[in-house]
Amino acid sequence: RMAPKWRLSGATYRCTTKCTTKMKITEIAYYLDTDRIEVSNEEKDLGIHITSRLTYSHHHQVVLAEASQKLGLVKRNCDIIKGVKERKVLYLSLVRSNFEHCPQVWRPTSTRTLR
Repeated sequence: RMAPKWRLSGATYRCTTKCTTKMKITEIAYYLDTDRIEVSNEEKDLGIHITSRLTYSHHHQVVLAEASQKLGLVKRNCDIIKGVKERKVLYLSLVRSNFEHCPQVWRPTSTRTLR
């Protein structure tokens, strides 16, 4: 039992496990002392949502929703700004910056993603 040695007892509510593979697997139960660690199908790590099937579709949906919300904010609250340059700065800093975090995720890898 390594949990007492590493002072990990009682922290199971913060722990999750996730098996990441494209093959079908059987679920393996992990324990910390006597508490079972919860299995997660999707995790957010370094701002990237990844599923256990190695797909980024959920991440795409989350980022698109955030960008859409920010674009709506700019449209509703910045109607006072008439200049094209000023609106472009707002768009680039608030909306487009969402898509520039980890651009490798946005690279389409399947024909389904290209549609």
